[in-house]
Amino acid sequence: MKCSLKPTTKSDDGTMNVRARWTWLTDGPVENLTLSIAGGRIVEISKKSLAATTDLGDVCLMPSLVNAHTHLEFSDLNQPIEPAGSFASWIGQVVQHRRRQFESCATEDPVSTTQKWSDLRRKAFQQGIAESIRGGVGCVVDMVTDPWSPDWTSHFHTDEAPFCLAALGEMLGATQERMDESNSRADRFAEYASDRSSVHPDVSNSISYGLSPHSPYTTPLSLLRESLQRCEGLKTLGPNSKCVANGLVSMHLGESMEELEWITHRSGPLREMLERFAPEFVALPNEPHSLVDYIQLLSQAKRSLVVHGNYLDTASIDAIALARSKMGVVYCPRTHALFDHEPHPWRGLLDKGITVLLGTDSRASNPDLSILEEVRFLHRKFPAIDPNLWIGMISHVAADFLGCGDRIGRIQVGSNPPGLALPCLATSPTEVLESILAT
Repeated sequence: MKCSLKPTTKSDDGTMNVRARWTWLTDGPVENLTLSIAGGRIVEISKKSLAATTDLGDVCLMPSLVNAHTHLEFSDLNQPIEPAGSFASWIGQVVQHRRRQFESCATEDPVSTTQKWSDLRRKAFQQGIAESIRGGVGCVVDMVTDPWSPDWTSHFHTDEAPFCLAALGEMLGATQERMDESNSRADRFAEYASDRSSVHPDVSNSISYGLSPHSPYTTPLSLLRESLQRCEGLKTLGPNSKCVANGLVSMHLGESMEELEWITHRSGPLREMLERFAPEFVALPNEPHSLVDYIQLLSQAKRSLVVHGNYLDTASIDAIALARSKMGVVYCPRTHALFDHEPHPWRGLLDKGITVLLGTDSRASNPDLSILEEVRFLHRKFPAIDPNLWIGMISHVAADFLGCGDRIGRIQVGSNPPGLALPCLATSPTEVLESILAT
């Protein structure tokens, strides 16, 4: 259930006070706390009974959560696109889905076609934002393609429920035309970041901008380097007080065995898929030719995310560990399971002190965008693991890595209001945890 912070009364100074049976703090649940909220932030946490307090009853208040990787453009899908064989064939199905959507917007008037396509994309994006907020997410890292506008998020931002978006423009393409499109997207993101007056005032400080060189099989080395250079420029455009810092870089790496075959030999199912949909990639030079090469390039960024990392080997993990203060790995558990991948190396990553964050990926590979369901899935899969480990990966651990831990991922003075109020009849902290993890 989404947390409702709309009390029937407020204090004379406009402060709203809410009380719950349980409140999830970083060290675990605490009973019978009152939160005082003003201007979109918690200003006091106490055991006191305050005037004009709304009692939410038998619920557990959870902090605003983090979804470290998704593609909101696919949020209009009612169910995942099932892999029909290889990972490459699934990519082909996703490409075909997008093409069919565009064709459904086609009219004899190019202007009308463009508008219909933009409207369809906006609706899907907004569905994804709304679903994320309902699931308690206060920060989303989204991979963005065109058409897209920051104004699409304007009505999702309120003081009662602040929301921040890290919009990472996808950088991909082997032809000059496609690379120009990616660079044009990066130019617009730099404009959005540097001139906040051009964006709806409700969202100007709630969106940060970065880039996502998509993957080794869609992003040439030259475009990857260009992306890193551009993010150097983005990060100089100043901090964003309500969101992740500008200049975040994210790349799909070690996602499948087929990707490794492509990187090493330029062969296999991905080559066959590219020959069908984008033959220009097949002619590219075979470089870089290892995951370590890509990781070393990404380590140049101020802050970067290796997405999926399902097949990171020892050398790759060691390379990430050398940059662990600024490079994390996003694990998407239910998407990992959909493709029946080999066991994820999250244990080896944690052993090396590398930050692991959780993401939902998109509705093209997941039944929903609930980041809490990722935690519940992992608890069922690894019942012997302390579930607080997984909860940290969607709350304070993730937020601290992304640089927004003062507002997201914790219930504390200065942070955003709670993101979720989960029904909870527990009588002890242990029972609270069991209730949160129950399906």
